[in-house]
Amino acid sequence: MSFDTPENLVELLNKIIHLASQTIFWSPKIAGIESIDSLESFSQIPSTKLTDYRKHLLPDLIVRPDQIAWIVGAYKGHDPTSPPVAESVNEATLRYDVFLDAVKACIDITTPRTCVVQTTPERRYFASEVATMLISAGVAAHVFTDTVDIRSYERIHLLQPSILVALGKGIDERRLGDSIELSITFGANQQFRRSKQLDLLHVDEIGFLAQSAGDDLYTPNNDIYLFEQSSNGNIVVTSLYNHVQPILRVEVPDMKASKFRLTV
Repeated sequence: MSFDTPENLVELLNKIIHLASQTIFWSPKIAGIESIDSLESFSQIPSTKLTDYRKHLLPDLIVRPDQIAWIVGAYKGHDPTSPPVAESVNEATLRYDVFLDAVKACIDITTPRTCVVQTTPERRYFASEVATMLISAGVAAHVFTDTVDIRSYERIHLLQPSILVALGKGIDERRLGDSIELSITFGANQQFRRSKQLDLLHVDEIGFLAQSAGDDLYTPNNDIYLFEQSSNGNIVVTSLYNHVQPILRVEVPDMKASKFRLTV
């Protein structure tokens, strides 16, 4: 997979600046900045803490309501204190591609595969998103929403999945059997040692930021995000292709840049 920063990065950033300037939330933050000519000038735009972004309503954050095709199921579940995430068809397609490219780098899904998505009730909507993405690639995905117990392992033994998506904790790897080749987690919520593990760093309001397949550092998706580092070492993210709900220099708390293989 290629995670190279686009050659037309400044052009893409200017597009985001133009769109963000049309929103209630971003317009005062970038007042007087119509365009930039370098990353240095882009860095003069004040960063915004994710906690501040989360305090605002969806109408304040979107610029193209007529292009909204989907509201994304959140990892943290339904949260009335955070805005939902709206996508156009193009943005949803890009999200699918990012996730599936990470999976394909770890396991061949051109042959028939079965997947079990084990989730908590709170994360059921995100589990449905993950299952739908896998199904779109031809993987037979099954979602189970309950506490991990003896029935969970019975279902896994019956289905003999080659992929396990763990959206909760408490799965005893020793009871899974030998069919699982790839375990997918988010934010290292659980460790798996008997199969390859794909861990994705995901922020509901932004998307799939980076992935790691057993490495200490995460490979960032530089092809769709610009990553910078804040003064206190946190990641600052700009989405290069979110045209419905722009993300412009958002600082993610407790997500340290030292976890990433940053190239920009």
